Amino acid sequence: MSLEDDVKLSNADFDRVMIKIKKLLNLAADKSNEHESATAARQAASLMMKHNIAMADVIAQDIKSHDDNISDEPLHEWSYRNKFPLWISTLAIDISDVFQCKIKMKWNKDKRAYQLQIMGYVSDIQITKYLFMFLTTEFEKLAEAAWQEQPRWVKFEYPQANKWKREYKLGLTTRIRAKLDELYAESKEVVTSDGSSLVVIKEHAITAKYGVVNYNTVKSNVTDAYVKGIRDSDKINLKKVVEDTQESPELIGE
Repeated sequence: MSLEDDVKLSNADFDRVMIKIKKLLNLAADKSNEHESATAARQAASLMMKHNIAMADVIAQDIKSHDDNISDEPLHEWSYRNKFPLWISTLAIDISDVFQCKIKMKWNKDKRAYQLQIMGYVSDIQITKYLFMFLTTEFEKLAEAAWQEQPRWVKFEYPQANKWKREYKLGLTTRIRAKLDELYAESKEVVTSDGSSLVVIKEHAITAKYGVVNYNTVKSNVTDAYVKGIRDSDKINLKKVVEDTQESPELIGE
């Protein structure tokens, strides 16, 4: 049985209810007036409960009714003439996958270099960018601190500090992906009221607009720097960051 049959709404009525819920959720996401925000959130929740509509239904309807809610933009301002460092591309793909987005390299004519482009549902893109920016900043701090702690013989073996740091940051990336999968495991199981997988709906929408995106598999070299990065990943409080991402971006697009 479809959602519309279940709540006894005609297609037109269903669309009107969804539009109202979306407007209320947008108001709820605006924290400039806490009282109005809280009121809008309660009204949206009440409407969704009354008509047996889940947040997944709102997102699914948003994707199906507005093509521009599946979008693309640069993940970060970084650009490279050739390929990106492995730790950057791996981290970008891992985070985007957790939030049901896709990553590809795109040539920037103005910079005459490649940039990483992210494609996905508008709010998923914002969360991915937020987390990517936070983690890359933390990685740089940890890598510098870890390098300074290395004995002289390591620094002699690595005359270029960046090589050691890149191996270390790749180690950080490896463990961070596992932690993200644990924290966001439930998001992979979200379904709409008619049983459709929200992950599949998003993936189909991205593929329909941008085509199939494939990634090459690259084997990592297990070095001492790489192993230390894995161990030091516990220094990043991902649970706190996850809580921040749930409060920061809007739930749905304009």
